[in-house]
Amino acid sequence: MVRLRERETQINKIKPNILPQGHYHPKITKISTGEGKITAFLEDQREISLPLDLIIKEWFCCSDIKLEQLKNYKIWGGGCTILFPDIDESIPVRVFTEGINSPCCC
Repeated sequence: MVRLRERETQINKIKPNILPQGHYHPKITKISTGEGKITAFLEDQREISLPLDLIIKEWFCCSDIKLEQLKNYKIWGGGCTILFPDIDESIPVRVFTEGINSPCCC
């Protein structure tokens, strides 16, 4: 039992210095919509685009979304999420960085 506690103490001392892989997402700095895609510009200088028809079909609950409604957006949560107030929908950055079917975990 004492050895187990010693091991737990050792692990707990190491844990804060370890960043789990797959849990860091760069922040969104701006987005662009048009030409059948939505593009997220990330703080690490990447630009990642997703097809609008895929986002509308697979992510949003409503299917009759107009491009003009997607042009009104807010970057929310310090750059972690794009909020579309006109349609009451949002897209987290992980959808761009890990894919539309990525597990829900940040």
